[in-house]
Amino acid sequence: MQRQSLRVYVVCLASCNAGYTFGQWFTIDPLRSVWELERRVNAMLKASPKGHAWEWAIHGYDMGGIDAGKYPTLATLVALARLARFYGTSAVASALDHHDNDLPATIAMLKRYQGSFDTLEAWGWTYLESTGALSKVPETLRAHLDVRSWAHLRATTSDFVAIRRAGETHVFCRP
Repeated sequence: MQRQSLRVYVVCLASCNAGYTFGQWFTIDPLRSVWELERRVNAMLKASPKGHAWEWAIHGYDMGGIDAGKYPTLATLVALARLARFYGTSAVASALDHHDNDLPATIAMLKRYQGSFDTLEAWGWTYLESTGALSKVPETLRAHLDVRSWAHLRATTSDFVAIRRAGETHVFCRP
């Protein structure tokens, strides 16, 4: 599972409007509150060479492949960092892309996350073993099972969604 620090570059808009950039990279800490991040952004604005600055914008992302959208709020960024801490950045990016940056739908999808696998076939074997379905197949016949095709069929027409990203196959149950 891929985990990394998520960061955003926040700039003072008063400085940008005056013709120069004043900003700072902020690490989005999933263990801290949105208010802590707001406090840090406000401290950066207070230090702006363009006095009495109060407007800011995000001008850069380092979110490990997570697309936070065009105008994310600080609350959205912290929520994404919390999800990434639990599920990994690749799984969050996969679910977020699948739902076109709809955060509530992404959260609902992640609650049905089955895990990350090297291949869809690897997920198929894990699923069959964990459900007990494989125990009904005699050992001598298991080598003849076409789990690859079965897993592909399940992921495209049935109860599961499989998304390939960054060398991993992420599998989610459908609602």
